[in-house]
Amino acid sequence: MTEEQEAIAQAARDLLGEALLSASVDAGGALVLEVRAERTLDLLEMLRAAVQPPVSRLADLHGLDDGQALAVVYHLFRPGEAFEVTVKAVTPRQRPCVPSVMRLWKGAWWPEREVMEMYGIEVVGHPDPRKLLLPDDWQGYPLRKDYVYPLDHPYLQPNPIHENPFVAGGGQGADTES
Repeated sequence: MTEEQEAIAQAARDLLGEALLSASVDAGGALVLEVRAERTLDLLEMLRAAVQPPVSRLADLHGLDDGQALAVVYHLFRPGEAFEVTVKAVTPRQRPCVPSVMRLWKGAWWPEREVMEMYGIEVVGHPDPRKLLLPDDWQGYPLRKDYVYPLDHPYLQPNPIHENPFVAGGGQGADTES
């Protein structure tokens, strides 16, 4: 951990106490701060305002299922530099939720909706929780590790124009015997 990364990690420890679950550096050199979901906004606001220069650009956010807990991962950068901080907001599988970051980054609009739809993590305070990708009648959360795909769903049936239903796995270009 660089001196600057250690200073940011210490500021996070001071602010969050036991709500900061871990601080480390990943293989790419980014500082990774793992936090309890209910304190996510406190940490993100600190990175935007209290750290100088601020780590204020949200490049991406996405869901994560490690099999035990669910999380929302925020990738933050410092504009004009290759300095990255990854914040991992951990939430339990039972009633998972994180606060919306829309008031900090308007660009979180669609990614937060995807997290709700694909992982079933409630994003508290999001102004439009409608589905983006799946039909309204879809049941369950397809990116969770424990999700069982409904093989009888019409969207998951073989497409005879693009797939050969006589070959396991669709076998593009495979010969079949009549």
